[in-house]
Amino acid sequence: MKNALVVVASVATVFVFSCKKDKKDNPPAPAAKTQKELIVGKWNLDNSITHSFYHGQDYRDTTRNDGSVAFFLDGKMVSYDKTGAVDDSAAYVLPKDGMLVVYDRTPGDGDTSVIQQLDAHNLKVYNKYTDQNGVDYDEDWTSMTR
Repeated sequence: MKNALVVVASVATVFVFSCKKDKKDNPPAPAAKTQKELIVGKWNLDNSITHSFYHGQDYRDTTRNDGSVAFFLDGKMVSYDKTGAVDDSAAYVLPKDGMLVVYDRTPGDGDTSVIQQLDAHNLKVYNKYTDQNGVDYDEDWTSMTR
């Protein structure tokens, strides 16, 4: 009788430790979102830092922004003022990771920005405009959150 109890206990132990969790208990990790998926939606403009260099002089300015920008899946973007009224609209493309091109009115004539940070809650872009003389320039860093 004692041997039978040991055998039953051994079989029960093997059975308990050989069970595996169902796959539904361990769902696969979600796929990483693309830049397009991350950028789509409404972003609150937080601040802009501008550095200008003209005629050998440096000028710096930090501006607190009160508006917002919305990016749509169809490649359109709309900016809103602090009251929520439409301020402007444009088209945008993401030609490769880390780049954002905004076309104001004419396709092919856009402003290219470098995406410095893009995640579910933060968007930071940098752009630089160089004057035709090749020396003077403006740089802008814009931070947005949602």
